[in-house]
Amino acid sequence: MSGSAIAAALFCALCVLLCFLAAMRADRRFARFDRIPWQFGLAGAPTSFGPRRAFFFLMPWLGVALLVLMGLSLVFLPATGSPAVAFVAVGLITLAIELLLIHLIERWARTQA
Repeated sequence: MSGSAIAAALFCALCVLLCFLAAMRADRRFARFDRIPWQFGLAGAPTSFGPRRAFFFLMPWLGVALLVLMGLSLVFLPATGSPAVAFVAVGLITLAIELLLIHLIERWARTQA
């Protein structure tokens, strides 16, 4: 792996770590709810509910799985294109999705008594 790919992989790992920290904070903040919305319609209204912890920690663990799979693919397969861009994209997208989901849960939680 090149130096830029290693730096990008470390950046991705940092983003995934930030996802875990955001998930832990959100889990504590919304501890009063056993079940929270898992899906939202286009209007922003919840359409499906599920367990709180599974929801908050799904994205961070998905980020870990993607990071490991991408690292293994670079070790065992020849890289075409720029693997650094892929690592940065996975890290940023994982973090952005986690923060968006927490934001949607925050809006929903404000409407609950």
